[in-house]
Amino acid sequence: MDRADHHDVQARVEAAVAATECGPSSLPGVDPMLGRVVDGRFEILARIGAGGMGIVYRARQVGIDRTVAVKMLLRELAHDEKVIKRFKVEALAVSRLNHPNTIRIFDFGQADDGTLFFAMEFLDGSSLDDALRRDKTFSARRTMHVLKQIAASLVEAHEKGIVHRDLKPDNVYLTRVGDDVDFVKVLDFGVAKLREADKRQGTVTQAGTIFGTPRYMAPEQCRSMAVDHRADIYALGVIAYEMLVGHAPFDAENPLAILIQHVQEPPPSLAEARPDVEVPDEVEALVLKCLEKSADRRFQNASQLVSAISEIEAHLAGRFERVVYVQGPRQTLATQSRQEAETMAGVMPARVGHRARWAWLAAVLMVAFSGIGIALWTSGILGPSTQEPVQASQVPELVAPQVPVVVQQAPPLVPASVSIRFSSDPDGAEIVQRGRVLGVTPLVADVSFGRASESFTFRKGGYVDALVDTVPDRDGAVSVSLKKAAGRLRTPAQLGGVDLSSGGAPSPVAAPSTAAAPAPAASPAVVAPPLPKKDDGPARVRDLKTF
Repeated sequence: MDRADHHDVQARVEAAVAATECGPSSLPGVDPMLGRVVDGRFEILARIGAGGMGIVYRARQVGIDRTVAVKMLLRELAHDEKVIKRFKVEALAVSRLNHPNTIRIFDFGQADDGTLFFAMEFLDGSSLDDALRRDKTFSARRTMHVLKQIAASLVEAHEKGIVHRDLKPDNVYLTRVGDDVDFVKVLDFGVAKLREADKRQGTVTQAGTIFGTPRYMAPEQCRSMAVDHRADIYALGVIAYEMLVGHAPFDAENPLAILIQHVQEPPPSLAEARPDVEVPDEVEALVLKCLEKSADRRFQNASQLVSAISEIEAHLAGRFERVVYVQGPRQTLATQSRQEAETMAGVMPARVGHRARWAWLAAVLMVAFSGIGIALWTSGILGPSTQEPVQASQVPELVAPQVPVVVQQAPPLVPASVSIRFSSDPDGAEIVQRGRVLGVTPLVADVSFGRASESFTFRKGGYVDALVDTVPDRDGAVSVSLKKAAGRLRTPAQLGGVDLSSGGAPSPVAAPSTAAAPAPAASPAVVAPPLPKKDDGPARVRDLKTF
């Protein structure tokens, strides 16, 4: 079921709820909860949304005049004991969580008519699902930032025995906190499995019942097996995959087909899913580890995932802050390995056969000469004539010596040039290599192939030059965020006659206005000192393969 179908179903649920709530004193289509004060504390102001279990309203907490969100159980389900028990578990579970990335619950109880409710913090922003439909694809840095916060929320929940079991973009909310426009709040722990409740009151979800959203369910969840916190790790992998390429790894019109894909099919690589988007190898490896079919092969807890994301963020500092688009299909690591193996298979037989023929020829000659020598010795020509004939049993068995066969691997094919996509934030930066301007970003340029590090300078007026070191041994991309210069830029004349744009070559300096004053005869020519070579710093990028 796609997002459009999901929202269509949600709209039908809302319509059905409104129809059942309309009584003789209610106008058609008007929610009777609007304007009511629930439990004498929460004044209902407007409806925010509706789901399978309840309706969420924007309300005002009367005592302290605070805007809150109030979730109320559907009225027609108020007498369903199983639903009521699940609702109580939701309120109890969320009330125990205090992490900044988890939505806070303030209170819960029952309205005058017996309807259960709980009040939680009101969020101003949009769901991750809405952000994905609006932006289509997230950059690697943005994906890691959002994923790290969701995982941090799960660290506390898992430590308290709470498994969400229904993580999806609809249950992740993005709001602004300070300068962070993607501050995460994880919602709807109402479908969580609280282990304490299972031990004391029995399992809320019946055995054999599939509970969750098929597109984000772990294989063990699809098979109605026991589910632990590692099912949430799998769901995070699906969410990260969707943020990076714009769609989930598995999808079909039939929900059952999606469940089968989760259990049986490996997820396509990110390069296969979106050949036009460059994703760092370490980011793809992290996502695929979360999507392992076996729970034992995934990250074993959310803390491990948070640590891995922190390392990737440090490595990607200043890069991949925007989506990096590339031209032409990208090769996956598996494809490259297979092609290299096929190339070597085509080269090695001829070389091995050539050397093997010489080896066998040498072995045959050695055996022949050995046999002739033994025959001459036994006949007395090379030995004393009185020596008795040597018995056949006394002749040592001849073993052909083993000649080592050295196989030389064919040297890899070396292209004349590689294609590199340069991008900067903001655009319009000159790309300079060895004093030569290649062009202005965004730019796709052909660079001579090499295995040694090459330096590229991003230069734009009003911004600090950014120097990037990379090894041009394959096609790739380079992305840099430029920082604004602190003060006014100095001209070449102010730099002592050295023009930085020409790689440090002296530039002519205007003569003073007093032209009548002759220069001293013996005065030596003043030569601008060469620019000092920059030391390699942590901001330099040394390997193009990381792009």
